[in-house]
Amino acid sequence: MLVLRDFREGDFDAIRAWAPTPDDVYLFAGSARLWPLDDALLREWLHAERVTAWTAVDPDARDTPVGHIELVRTGEVTGRLARVLLDPTVRGKGYGRALVAAAVDAAVASGTTTIDLNVISGNVPAIATYRSLGFVALGPNPEHPDMTRMRLLAGVRS
Repeated sequence: MLVLRDFREGDFDAIRAWAPTPDDVYLFAGSARLWPLDDALLREWLHAERVTAWTAVDPDARDTPVGHIELVRTGEVTGRLARVLLDPTVRGKGYGRALVAAAVDAAVASGTTTIDLNVISGNVPAIATYRSLGFVALGPNPEHPDMTRMRLLAGVRS
């Protein structure tokens, strides 16, 4: 359904189009203060250490970008999924699950055995997507009480 490729500067406009409001940026990046997303910030994310950022493309639609996801390396065999975003036109069509599953597969292929994430507690569709892939809720994030921590152990995926 989709393929991950490296995130690049040519994807910046798509990211901005998919997160045009402070509320959208909050759901995507955990802080509305980052809005509006500018090239300097996106370039910083592109070149961040310990971060692998991907753009998801739909090979059946001329490799059209449909999503973004990042894996932050937090240890030798641990990582955290971050900044997950879909093109609003494909939401509710299974792309979110495919995006996260592809990122999990890539993380596991690189030796990651434990994958964490933080999700805005009220983001019910995202939480359902993560649960459908085997992530379990660990409770509120003590540093960000509006977020729920979730974890997936490699090999325990649905």
